[in-house]
Amino acid sequence: MAKNWRPISVGLFIRDYLLERGEACPYEVFKALQGKKRGASYSSVRKFFHALERLGLIEFVRSEPSKRPKLAARRYYKLVSELKDHPAWGHPQVVLWPSSRFGGARYAEKREEARRLRISLDNLALKEDPQLRRERKSLKI
Repeated sequence: MAKNWRPISVGLFIRDYLLERGEACPYEVFKALQGKKRGASYSSVRKFFHALERLGLIEFVRSEPSKRPKLAARRYYKLVSELKDHPAWGHPQVVLWPSSRFGGARYAEKREEARRLRISLDNLALKEDPQLRRERKSLKI
């Protein structure tokens, strides 16, 4: 393995792809991501687009009929240029759903802790991570 190897952040990959191309649909990004990130699925790329749109980091531009009649129209998105350097690009799903930062191994333990404190799991995640709280506030969520 090369010395400079780093895991690919799907959020940052999407950002860079949109910066380079101007606009794209999730399938196009998925095809570009294949071979660069093992295990990436079309479904996961669509979920990233959903999170990025909800956070306001990307916006819908247009739709185009699918080449195959039974499939839904392709939806194209562009980057919101004022937010191209926002830290949420590195982990949009965690910014949108804070409790997802706990992962499966710690989830049950953190759920019990939140129950004891009488707060939501998301609020516990935000309490433990002030930077995440600032990122959400800057996006007005």
